[in-house]
Amino acid sequence: MVDLISAIIGSFGQTQGIPLPWGWETATYYWLASIASFAFVAAFVASLLGQGERWAVKWSIRLAAPIAILSLLAEATGLGNLGALFWIFSNMSSYLAIDAASALVFILASLIYAFFPKLHKYVRGALGWIATAAASIWLIGRTGLLISASTRPFLATSSIPALLLISSVMLGTATLALLWSLGAFAGRKDTLDGLIKLNSLIASSIPVFAFILGFQIVGALYGGETLTKSATMLVSGASSLIFWTGVIVSLIIPGIIYIILYFFKRRMSEKAQYVTFTFATVFMMVGILILYGAMFSAGLRTPLPGEA
Repeated sequence: MVDLISAIIGSFGQTQGIPLPWGWETATYYWLASIASFAFVAAFVASLLGQGERWAVKWSIRLAAPIAILSLLAEATGLGNLGALFWIFSNMSSYLAIDAASALVFILASLIYAFFPKLHKYVRGALGWIATAAASIWLIGRTGLLISASTRPFLATSSIPALLLISSVMLGTATLALLWSLGAFAGRKDTLDGLIKLNSLIASSIPVFAFILGFQIVGALYGGETLTKSATMLVSGASSLIFWTGVIVSLIIPGIIYIILYFFKRRMSEKAQYVTFTFATVFMMVGILILYGAMFSAGLRTPLPGEA
């Protein structure tokens, strides 16, 4: 059975015996996994700070597990079929084990935490911390899997873990902020002050994200022949249109919106601020997906030594 599944998914490329999808399947998996895990963490922290009754906090917690399941389906699509996920468990290298086990622990713990609110508070608290720990370990697992199990270029630079970490935190916080904005706009118990604090955190992350991304590209440009080819393809080659679109959508447009809000928010109504915050958040979240896709696609398109 293992050999059959391995043969089915072999066309998607194997490195060190591990089949890895590249391109948009990988981008979607990482994007959804980041949203699910860190949206839960952000909401859980908010609940610890006394914001647990907020509509946005409740729905961030409720949506975490379904989004995490969708991320695994995206990964399975890249691998070839749903059976490929079971293949993972029979080929448990260290990062595969971390990735798969922590994802399942997170889904189970967050599901129970979200949909059994009448459990004893200490049990719910323990489940929240277990899901938070699993979310963090899941990030380590999927990042390590992308890097160590792959010979594809551009992902192996030293700054990629930091880039994926900051983008994951941004996506999770942005999900909570988006729900907060939509809930407040609809008249829920979500105050503008809380939304401003969330978006201030996201806005302060944008220059950090931009710096790490630039550092990674520069490092790749001078990181050897294969990495140089991959980085060149990303910024000025076949993947450049996708990449620069991602930069504009994830960094430049939200940055401009946040600057406008900073200087003109006193002249804007609350409803206008909610709408503006929503647009900034959506642009940033979609832009990060585009950047993920561009990076993984550039790595896929770059021929390795010995490849035609």
